[in-house]
Amino acid sequence: MSPQRISERTTPEIQNLDVFKGKPSLRHPASPRARSREVDRAQVVRELRVLVVADGRDIADSLVRRLRRWGHAARTAQNGLAALRVAAAQHPDVVLLDMEMPFMDGYQIARHLRLDFPRRTCFLIAVTARSEDEHREQCIQAGIDLLLIKPIDLSDVETTLLLECELVNRRHSLRADSKQRCRYRLAATKVRA
Repeated sequence: MSPQRISERTTPEIQNLDVFKGKPSLRHPASPRARSREVDRAQVVRELRVLVVADGRDIADSLVRRLRRWGHAARTAQNGLAALRVAAAQHPDVVLLDMEMPFMDGYQIARHLRLDFPRRTCFLIAVTARSEDEHREQCIQAGIDLLLIKPIDLSDVETTLLLECELVNRRHSLRADSKQRCRYRLAATKVRA
């Protein structure tokens, strides 16, 4: 017999049993406030919009396939101009940026992206073969958030994306909580008036 979760092997009636008393649980319907929290949890970001900017088409495509397997919405751009166009349309949460590109290098692309996407909305990851201190300083000045030295370890990329996904989720929940508080304040002022 193949291993299955308990929830996959049981019927809905059995799942609703109170384990300790052996009878169906008598749960009260959720309050409107609890229901709104459930809706907010349903709107939690499970995928990031990731833009991969690299002039090597094979490398970019294989990385995009991996990102999609991890559950993210990933797109590629082969040059700086294409990257800026895709970013304007996609509004990426994360940009994986090859720093050694023809025509427009990674520093220029990063500076242009930072004009439209501040740090709180877009995480820039530079991928480069250069590890000199001068290169690191240039990345910081261009607005890069993280510098990965080639060859990159995909587990580092995956961990970084998981952490960024958590940050995006927190930003969304903070926005939802503040909207909810504003609605309660408006309702309270209408009652008083």
